[in-house]
Amino acid sequence: MKLIFTHGLIIVSMFFLTACTPDFAAMAERRVKTANLNSGEIKVVAIQSGENTSYINGILLAAQQINQSPQKLLNRPLKIQIETDNGDFQDTRHTIERIVSDPRVTAVLGHRTSAISVPASAIYENSKVIFMPSFATGKILTGHNFKYVFRMTPSSVVMGEQIAFAAKTLGYKKVAMFYGRDELSKEEAFLFEDAAVKLKINVISRISFFSKSKNYRPKISQLSDQEFDAIFIAASADPAGRLTKQLREMGMNHPILGDDSFLRESYLSQAKTAANNVIVPSIYNPEAQSEINQSFQQSYKKMYNSEEPDYGAAQGYDSLMLLAEVIRKSNTTLPSVLTSTLHYMPAWVGITGIHSFNDYGDIHGKKYVFHVRKGNKWHYLPGLHLPYFLVKFRQRQIERYKIKEKDITNFLDIFKKPLYIDDRKGYLIDLAHEIIRFKNIGIIYEDTIEGRSISDFNILNSVAEKKGFKVISCKIPFSILDRDEIKKELLACYGKLPLKSEAIYIGLHRDKHVNKNFIQVLNKNLEFFKIPTISIEQDEINPYISLSLGSHTYLSSKSTNSVNVYSNILSGLKIHEFTEILQGLPNITVNLQHIQNFNLSETAIIK
Repeated sequence: MKLIFTHGLIIVSMFFLTACTPDFAAMAERRVKTANLNSGEIKVVAIQSGENTSYINGILLAAQQINQSPQKLLNRPLKIQIETDNGDFQDTRHTIERIVSDPRVTAVLGHRTSAISVPASAIYENSKVIFMPSFATGKILTGHNFKYVFRMTPSSVVMGEQIAFAAKTLGYKKVAMFYGRDELSKEEAFLFEDAAVKLKINVISRISFFSKSKNYRPKISQLSDQEFDAIFIAASADPAGRLTKQLREMGMNHPILGDDSFLRESYLSQAKTAANNVIVPSIYNPEAQSEINQSFQQSYKKMYNSEEPDYGAAQGYDSLMLLAEVIRKSNTTLPSVLTSTLHYMPAWVGITGIHSFNDYGDIHGKKYVFHVRKGNKWHYLPGLHLPYFLVKFRQRQIERYKIKEKDITNFLDIFKKPLYIDDRKGYLIDLAHEIIRFKNIGIIYEDTIEGRSISDFNILNSVAEKKGFKVISCKIPFSILDRDEIKKELLACYGKLPLKSEAIYIGLHRDKHVNKNFIQVLNKNLEFFKIPTISIEQDEINPYISLSLGSHTYLSSKSTNSVNVYSNILSGLKIHEFTEILQGLPNITVNLQHIQNFNLSETAIIK
């Protein structure tokens, strides 16, 4: 079924291209000539699709900030031209052709659905317009080996895997599945089932329906005598909303899993209060405490009268900010240069995550987090995405380094269990080693029983023996030195260790004479040597640490807010047990700029 679907979309896309009269090659040539002039406004088209006004708002906010910056964009004004698509490709085709006929258009941001984005991608490709579709997840979008098409949302493959992992983590063993009979919904359903089966989740029923139907009760009645833990729906927003409402009306109060289209207002207008306990993936966590997210939220609320930004606004903002970064790095709007920069530039961090593209235009780094509907509001589900990350990280390391499974720690299984603090630190060091792959690591400590314990020297040495890396030490007798003597010794160690080490472990020192601000300055100076720094289970945030691993302090069984969001959506698990499992999973903070500047591989972090 999926193979037929894939070839079908290729044929459809090529048919639309060859059946059209416009000369897209000539349009591409005019675009190149216009870009070579390197003058005038830089024009970007933003596509509004029905209800996604917040997406346009995010783009306009980014455009305002870019135009107000000292050098604008290559010292030229940025112009956003807003166009509207009409729900399907045939009705939108004339608009697309008009857009690409303008040689001043550098890029197109938008087209919400795969149904439009996939055939439209052929026109943008042949017209040499950078195309960054906002929410299209169809697998085939990047399956044509196009150069100018860049997926801005993880594909339906990633989404299906992450939803299945979320179901597994929530304790679901049996899932009933409904899916629309359109090709995209079928693709989504089959990808979810593939992932679910691998996780030993039993899909007990597969019920298809026509999206245009109004009455799904006969379909729903097929579940009346079956036992299951949750329901998965693969369908577009409107029919999914109607189905959700009718499921609740017929007494099916199980948790419902859906895709990111359930975040749309059209879904909620159909489902209404029946959407409670519906779980969906999203590319944006509005509760993230990062500086970039806080700044975005403040700017958005200021521009739009205190309106809260949603995932659409965040995606629009990131899309234009990423494009602007690409244009700056390219120092031109030439299509061939822009596409090369997008494919091969270092990973870029936005408010929706890490953006890095492979040769086909698939996005790596950005992943989904999860939200649940409660009290007529979407709530972030803290930690639910983490098991997927740990499992995929381990799989990629095995594939990349040809490691035998027995030779790499099963981090998910380990961190789900209660651990003594020293054991936990050891496994976190093990994980840090897998991420950076250093062959030796330096550490400063006092050579006393207490000094070795406080600095984690003993733990580091134990892990080194098991994993085969070397510990390079620099000893300082902190307890018998005064403040000035300690500074002198620290300077000496920070001068010696970078010459011998591939990484530095930043441990703790209890002595009152050790100035933390001075340590931060020394850590910053390590940037000159391009040596990454690693810390484990330290509460204070240090901007000069390359890789920090610790605990999730925001997720606790004692925290009412974090616990309540999981009520009524767990199966076979008590809330306090579940939150303790998630709290045990590692909180990983990476200074991506360090990784890039130090010529370390981004792969473990991005993929």
